[in-house]
Amino acid sequence: MLQQICHSFGLTISLKKTLALFKPKPSSSTVPPPTIVDDHPLMYVQNFNYLGSSLSVDTTIASEVSSRISKANSAFGKLSRKLWKRHDIKLQTKLSACLQSYHLTNITVWMSKYQCAE
Repeated sequence: MLQQICHSFGLTISLKKTLALFKPKPSSSTVPPPTIVDDHPLMYVQNFNYLGSSLSVDTTIASEVSSRISKANSAFGKLSRKLWKRHDIKLQTKLSACLQSYHLTNITVWMSKYQCAE
């Protein structure tokens, strides 16, 4: 059915990139139903990235926060060569760049926690 709907809109499904995530009802040990596209069964996963966000079966934001912290750590590591070790850039400019990144990361994490609390 999914395949027919996609084809009616002129869309194709990339079987190499398509994964399935199954979230059973709470306190249920239901086995995921087979999901087949173009006669190929889709692989079920516990978590995956979609549009930069980490989605998981347990529906907590722990993996999302961990992923964002890891990405931020990597970005700051790259700044070491390009920003911190350069003597032609003022310290105030360096600190300003880091504080802006820090505040944007905190706002995103805070908004995620706020949305989960609702």
